[in-house]
Amino acid sequence: MRILTLLSALTLCALPLPLHAAEADWDGLHFDQPAFDEIVDLASHKHLLAHVPERAWAWAATGALRATGDLRLLPAAFVHAQQQTPEGRAALTGELQPLQCPALQSEALIWKPAPDKDPPPSSLAEVQARNAARRAVREQTHEAWEKTPFGPIGFGCVIAQLLAANPPPDASRMWRMAADGFVQALDPHSSLTPKKLFVKQEASSRVAEVVDVGVDFLERAGELVVRRVHPDAALAQKTVKRDDKLLDLNGADAKTLTLAQVVKALQGEKGSEVTLKLQRGKGKAFEAVLPRLPLKNPTVAGYLAGDGTGVGIVRVPQFATAADAEVRAAVAELRLDAQGKLGALVLDLRGNTGGWVEQGVAVADVFLSKGNILQAALREGDPVVLTATRSANDLGLPLVALVDEPCRSACEMVTAALQDNERALVLGQRTYGKGTVQQVVDAKQGPWALIITMAQYLSPAGRSLQAKGVKPDLALPAPEGSSQACEADLPGHVPPATELPEHECKLRTPKLVACLEGWKAEQAPWREALGKRDGELLAAVDAARCLAGATAKAAESKGKSTSAGKGRSPAPSPATPYTAPPG
Repeated sequence: MRILTLLSALTLCALPLPLHAAEADWDGLHFDQPAFDEIVDLASHKHLLAHVPERAWAWAATGALRATGDLRLLPAAFVHAQQQTPEGRAALTGELQPLQCPALQSEALIWKPAPDKDPPPSSLAEVQARNAARRAVREQTHEAWEKTPFGPIGFGCVIAQLLAANPPPDASRMWRMAADGFVQALDPHSSLTPKKLFVKQEASSRVAEVVDVGVDFLERAGELVVRRVHPDAALAQKTVKRDDKLLDLNGADAKTLTLAQVVKALQGEKGSEVTLKLQRGKGKAFEAVLPRLPLKNPTVAGYLAGDGTGVGIVRVPQFATAADAEVRAAVAELRLDAQGKLGALVLDLRGNTGGWVEQGVAVADVFLSKGNILQAALREGDPVVLTATRSANDLGLPLVALVDEPCRSACEMVTAALQDNERALVLGQRTYGKGTVQQVVDAKQGPWALIITMAQYLSPAGRSLQAKGVKPDLALPAPEGSSQACEADLPGHVPPATELPEHECKLRTPKLVACLEGWKAEQAPWREALGKRDGELLAAVDAARCLAGATAKAAESKGKSTSAGKGRSPAPSPATPYTAPPG
C-alpha cells in the first residue's frame, strides 16, 4: 500500500464523537491570551474550511461569558424573532442585556437564562421532544450567526466588558473556554482537550485487554471444543491444543454449560486459576490448571452462521490496532471451523463508530487486491488517493457488508471502498455520514492538543460521505427504537465536498433478490434461532449464500467453456458447499 506522508507524519483519527474535556481535566493547567491566540491561529490555518465563519468569534465570546456564570451571547435578530411567538418568549425567559459596545448593540445581546423550573421528563417521548426543541434552537441560532457581523471586534468587546467587571473573572478559565468555543464552532468534531486526556483515549482505543486463561472455545456438534489458544498465554500454549474437547470446568460438567457461561467463567481476577478437564481426540482425559492473565483482547470476532451454510461471520466493532491482522486470523480460523467448506463471508460492521484511519485502510485492503480504497479531500490541492496493494491479500470469498446508522467515519470509508469496487454487497441502513478526518495538533503554549478537522473522506469513485453516508445496496428496516440520527442534523456540520449520484450496485440483480426470497422458506434450527435473535444478520447470511451460489455457477460455467471439446469434465467449484435455490 502506498502509505503517504499524510498518514505517516500526522496522527489521524476518526473519533465517533468530539472529545470534550470535563472541567476537572483542566485542573492545574494555566491558559492565557497567548494560548488563546495560538489555538485561533492553528485552527484558522489547519481547518478544512478555508474561511473562519462569523459564528466562531461569537462562540468564543459565549465561551468567555459562560466562564463567569450562566451567560450566553445571542444574535439580536434571533432574539427578536423568538419574541414574536409565545413558544419563543417562553424559551428566552431571563435577563437580556446589550453589549457595552455601541457599534454592536444592535447585533448581539447577553442573555442570562432564568432557572429551569420544568419538572423532569416523565417519558421517552417527552425526552425526545425536549431534545428536538433544543436542536431546533441551536439550528436557528447557527443560521442567525451566519447572517450577523461580529468577528474579532465583537469578541474583543465582550472580553473588555468581562475584564472590567467587579470582581474580575478567572482569566485562565475565561481564555480557555473562549478558545474551546472558537474551535467547537468550526464543526461538531473539532475540539480542544488536555493532552493527557487524548493520550488516555488513544491508548484505550488502540489496545483492549481481558483477564482470562487465554483459551477460546466454540460449539461443534453439541460439544465445546478449543478454537484458539492466545499466543501470549504461555502455559496454555504448552498444554492445550486446538480441537481439544472440554469435559469439565472447575468441577462443572461441560454438558451443562453454555458457551456464554464458559466465556464468563474463564474470566476473573488476575493470578487466580481455572481447572479444565480436556480430551484430545480419543485419548485419555487430562487436566490443565491455567492462571488468569491480562491479555490483549482481539476486537474482531469470527464464527460460523450455522450448520451447512458455508457462511462465516466476521464482526468488527471498531478499527483498533492490528484490526487487519485480526480479520485475517478470524477468516483463517473460520476456514478450519468450516472444515474446508467456507463459501462466503458476512462483514458485520454494525455499531462500528470508527477508529484509526490507517487501520480502516488496512482492513479494506484485506479484501481488495486492486483499486482505490480512499480519497482524502484536503483544504488545498488535489485529493490524496490511497490504493490497495496489488498482492495476494484478497481473500477472494463472496462478501456481504452489514451496516447500520451508527456506522460512521472509518467504518463508512471501508464500506464505500468495498461498495465502489463491487467487492461486497452492502446490506442494512444508510450510515451516519461522518465523512471527516481529524488531525491532532499539540500546542506549544501548554500541555493541551487541538483536534481539528482537516480532510473529508471521498469514496474511490469520488462520492462524498460527509453528511450523506453510504446508501446500502439492499435496504433493511431500521430496528425499532433506533435514533435515526445523522451528521446532517448537526448544526455547523461541514458540507459535502462533492455531489455525485448514489452507487449503482452490479451485485444486486433480480436473481439475487429472488434468491433471497427463496431462502426464507428453508426450515433449519440454526435459522430459527438466528432469526429470533438477529433478523438483520440472518438476512445478511442469506445474501452471502446467494452470492456464493452465483459465484459457484459462474465458476462452473467457466469450467465448462474451457474444457469443451477436450474430453475433460468441469472442475467442481470450491466456492460453496451448497446449491442456491432456483431463481
